Amino acid sequence: EKVEAEAERRRASSSCSPTKSSSNETELTVAFWDKTNGDICKQQFESEDELFDVCKRFCGTQAVPLILGSFTRGLSLRQMDEVCINSDILSSNMSLFQECRESAGGMHDAERKAAFFVAAMRQFEAQVLQFTAVQRNAVDDLRLYVQSKEYSDVILYTPESQVISKIKEKLTEQLSSVLRDSQARLDLDQALDKVQRAARELKEAIAESFVKLNYFREHCLQFFTGHGRYSEYLLDVCKQQGVSCIEEEKDANHVGCCCGYSPLVQLGKTRSPVFSIPGIENLPLGGDVYGRRRLDDEEEAEGGRLLQEEGEEGDEEDAGAGAASGAGV
Repeated sequence: EKVEAEAERRRASSSCSPTKSSSNETELTVAFWDKTNGDICKQQFESEDELFDVCKRFCGTQAVPLILGSFTRGLSLRQMDEVCINSDILSSNMSLFQECRESAGGMHDAERKAAFFVAAMRQFEAQVLQFTAVQRNAVDDLRLYVQSKEYSDVILYTPESQVISKIKEKLTEQLSSVLRDSQARLDLDQALDKVQRAARELKEAIAESFVKLNYFREHCLQFFTGHGRYSEYLLDVCKQQGVSCIEEEKDANHVGCCCGYSPLVQLGKTRSPVFSIPGIENLPLGGDVYGRRRLDDEEEAEGGRLLQEEGEEGDEEDAGAGAASGAGV
């Protein structure tokens, strides 16, 4: 009786409120905007193309807009959900969506490690050039030394039992700039260690990326139900006829819009969006969803943490880019 009384009250006032999906399989919500409770669609829009334009704005540029209904045919929420929620067209598995979102960035870590490897290789090449120059100078100095009177005297006047050890001592002194304990050699060894470490990390990152990409290939090459910041997945655009609210099984004739989002559009990108569509935030006058005040409070509490995480991720990426660019100096 209470349900029937509420339905009667809404019919009398011609005003509906945002609701949740008709499916028990999801917590996604229906979005309203300024035209939802207005006149019928024909009186608010000049053409059905305008309906589609609203749907495109709701879905954004990364998702496929699916307009449900027309000037001549309206649908109920349950009918729309047969398309938008866990249908043959769209998956509403948000846990899988998040897994796919993370897997889509699988190549990013490998690319970042590759940048560090390239930077290490450039540094090593610079050290090789420097060491080669030092070695060339040492060889020239050694050539002059073995032709000098000092070296001849060492051979001539050193007792026979000590001559070999004396020659080794003098040659070692001349080659001190390029032998194992020299600074040039230490710098070369350190640069090589960096290359080896960067190569190991790159190998590990590539292996991990392959795992993520294989998961993506097996599970994520499909369309998901697009959802916005407030979990809105469907926009109640307008009433096609009558005054019944979209969730009412009887006499509900509305035009709605939901969105098909493919994680493929984020494959290999640095970051994937937490929300797959802009939703009501992209509508001219905004909109409303079921439980929005609660969601606003939760978002405000989480806002600082999310900004901090994004900042830390940005710092890490900047460090990798700096290493790659600095290596060429």
